[in-house]
Amino acid sequence: MPGLGVIGHAHFLHRAWRYRLRTERDELAYMRSLDLAGRTLVDIGAHRGLYSYWMSKAAGRRGRVVSFEPQPEMLEAFKAFRQSFHWIDTITLVEAGLSDTPGRATLRRVGEHTGGASIEPDAAAGAPDAVAHEVRVTTLDTHFFDEAPLPPEQPVAFIKCDVEGHEQAVIRGGQRLLREHRPRILMECHDRHATPDGVFGDLEQLGYRGWFLHAGGREPLEALARRRAEIDRPYLNYVFEPA
Repeated sequence: MPGLGVIGHAHFLHRAWRYRLRTERDELAYMRSLDLAGRTLVDIGAHRGLYSYWMSKAAGRRGRVVSFEPQPEMLEAFKAFRQSFHWIDTITLVEAGLSDTPGRATLRRVGEHTGGASIEPDAAAGAPDAVAHEVRVTTLDTHFFDEAPLPPEQPVAFIKCDVEGHEQAVIRGGQRLLREHRPRILMECHDRHATPDGVFGDLEQLGYRGWFLHAGGREPLEALARRRAEIDRPYLNYVFEPA
């Protein structure tokens, strides 16, 4: 597998720093505030590997990053990134999506919009240029307790989850992991899924407390209903920590 090349390498670094300083500034600042050295970090919906890049920095050479990505083109892009930065041993790429049951699933997206791909049944519904791929899926519990068990000294300490509406299924497939490892979670979630009877309720039952990130800080979920109309974004990023 060839790497990114000189220009591709520079472009990746440019995008990574744009993430840190602008696009995902609050989210990455939160992650970087945690002591994650030597631990296991999980990137769910890794795409091209921009979050995995910063997660590998946080984990250090004694830690590890496990990145899940099912899209064929993104797998090739991720492998090229990993080859270029020579982090074969610290970043493990799992060529699968995550859900509540292992097996096969249909991943849908609108045309070439790889950032919006989802295995939710209504993904890309009605779009004339909808594209579908059959992909392998596993669960957090299946992967980390059956397929690739972790050493006791390297528990999962942090999870980033960006799965375009499939968050509740991912959490339901990782309840044992969340109970035993108690990782902090950074999750993108659209308003229609950010409800007490959805993934938020499941995390509360697992003993987690949530905040939403906004304007350089974080606010408790209890303030969301009052503040949401003031925030001009179609979705928010949330942090969940063991209560």
